[in-house]
Amino acid sequence: MIMPIVIAWRTRRGKINYGIGAGMIINDEGWIVTAGHILEQMVDLYNQVQTSKQKGRKQTQNQVTDYAAIIGKTPANLKNITIEKNLDVGVGQIDKYTPEPCQTYPRFRVRKVEQGELLCRLGYPFVNNIHPTWSANGGFVFSNLFPVPMFVNEALVSRFVEIGSGMWIETSSPGLSGQSGGPLADSDGLVCGIQVNTKHYPLEFQGAGRNQVLNVGRAAHVKSIRQILDTRSIPYLKEDI
Repeated sequence: MIMPIVIAWRTRRGKINYGIGAGMIINDEGWIVTAGHILEQMVDLYNQVQTSKQKGRKQTQNQVTDYAAIIGKTPANLKNITIEKNLDVGVGQIDKYTPEPCQTYPRFRVRKVEQGELLCRLGYPFVNNIHPTWSANGGFVFSNLFPVPMFVNEALVSRFVEIGSGMWIETSSPGLSGQSGGPLADSDGLVCGIQVNTKHYPLEFQGAGRNQVLNVGRAAHVKSIRQILDTRSIPYLKEDI
């Protein structure tokens, strides 16, 4: 199940910021897979809030005093978080998760992902009217969030990039802000990767100008993701072959 991940935080001066990404709930135990930098930001903001509560500690106007995150409509109270920084993949478990009736979960591809294969990227890049506010009762209110418009764009597999003990898939089209953590899927809906970032390669064509770049999307390869889940004995669905 693909879900939006929305994060909001408030500073001591009262300024409210927010961000949105994507993630997948992969089983009835509430395990999620997303981009590592999303979970990293959530952990950092939580720690900043805890620091702000410490007595006698010097505070600044930019100190984060309040923070909240939701996955879909569920508060993102996560435990057992693991972040693979080299791949930019994160896994975590929603505390006290209750699955919805007849809930479906994504299947991860087992067959080899081929160079030149046409895949699609899913996420939430065009959500710019959430405008979270801080209520008088203490807590964030997310207006105009549901239904969240999902956006799909096509991507050819350009090449594979080894990174540490894992691998990225580079695609011919860039990922968009709000698609981080969302799946790269094939025509059967099988997960082939997790979108993590966009890479900008400078082009040195004569006469093209200094600012010409090639924008490619990067996704953690499904083989690397399955290895992370298998190592931690996290159950998930695989394609039937």
